[in-house]
Amino acid sequence: MFSFLQRDIPAVGRVLYPGAIPPSLESLPGLGAPVTVKRLAPAAGQAWSIEAAHPAWGTAEIVCERAPAPLPDALIDHTRGLTDAEKARARLGASTIAVRVHARHKHVLKDRKRLLFWLRALMQPDGVLAVDGTSTLLWSTAMLDDELAHDAPLDIEALYTIHAVLDAGGGKRDAWFHTHGLEEIGAFDVDVLSPSPLFAANPGDPFRALAFAALEGAISPDTERFTLAHPRGDVRLVPAGRFQTEAAPEHQQLRSGDPDHSGRRAVVCEPVGGLFGRWRTRPSPSRFISNVDSDIAFPFSAAASELTAERAGQTIDVLRGLKGEFESLGLPVLVKLGYATEGGGPGSREHLWFEVHRIGEGSVDATLVNSPHHVPSLKIGQRGEFDLTRLTDWAIMSPAGTMNPRNVSAARLLREDLPKWQALIDSAKS
Repeated sequence: MFSFLQRDIPAVGRVLYPGAIPPSLESLPGLGAPVTVKRLAPAAGQAWSIEAAHPAWGTAEIVCERAPAPLPDALIDHTRGLTDAEKARARLGASTIAVRVHARHKHVLKDRKRLLFWLRALMQPDGVLAVDGTSTLLWSTAMLDDELAHDAPLDIEALYTIHAVLDAGGGKRDAWFHTHGLEEIGAFDVDVLSPSPLFAANPGDPFRALAFAALEGAISPDTERFTLAHPRGDVRLVPAGRFQTEAAPEHQQLRSGDPDHSGRRAVVCEPVGGLFGRWRTRPSPSRFISNVDSDIAFPFSAAASELTAERAGQTIDVLRGLKGEFESLGLPVLVKLGYATEGGGPGSREHLWFEVHRIGEGSVDATLVNSPHHVPSLKIGQRGEFDLTRLTDWAIMSPAGTMNPRNVSAARLLREDLPKWQALIDSAKS
């Protein structure tokens, strides 16, 4: 079922340190036991080079570059997920250590996580930022700690980064959201133009749905119609090169056609009807994405749903910890449980959200918050003890964003100024 994740691709990344003087090998405590180190002859432009091995993380080639290589400010600014404090620290990075980890599992989610262990080890004690070299996803120390607190393979979201380029006035109506990293693992990257404020504030699920569909081969860069969401969420995919030549000038200028945003890449557009519609109509940004202003559902394949459920189960202790950490804020804590549907086929399940009161070892005390359609044994508002083997997802809603098995960035925002968020919530309640 997960053949689309089988990739024999080495994982590469780098860690940035403040200042232009490269760190010495002896100054990196993360390369101590149980890591074993074999010195290699450094190539031109390298301060030192080693082959390092760890019993669980495998073998990595690690080199320290002599020349500083700071990240462009635009890359830092356009990356979603970093807090303002993390962005400020990232700008201090100049000297660089690069890492290459060979594929041990030949499973892109598992092998990419092994890279993160090496990056975190190299962040000690002075690293300011880690970079996944394939996706250009930026990882702060806190982000790495959150992900490495459990053994679950990475989520698909860790295979790409989402850049948000706003208009000159800082608004989101004319924003350009796009991914990097999917082309490098055999799929293609995606651009969204002029999203609605609701979409711009919550791009995670739609991009995740597109990423899964691209990796599974359900869509290609020139798919004429794809149901991205329900209801009325059909879209068309147009290769970026074609969009830049065929779209109206006012739409072309919403994105950049430079080499970094070309290649195997598609723009999410308005679908067209009729046998010859695609040749008669200029591609234009999806009206659905530009106008969506209410909650919608994004369908995922059976494989995507199974991966989501696996990670939810493997991160249940993360949910317990976050629930306890932010207990004083009174944040809504939710779990999604799957139930066999009445009259459905084999494996047919309805996934229902429950608000959590208490999390036990194997069960959860919770209240059903949405109406079942095909599970007559359950009613909205019903409270009880429910088996956690049914868990398929979880979420904690907060004013800083939603925390879930795939992303807990909101927790870092809350931690940066907890009294501010507490005052905001208290004011809202009063």
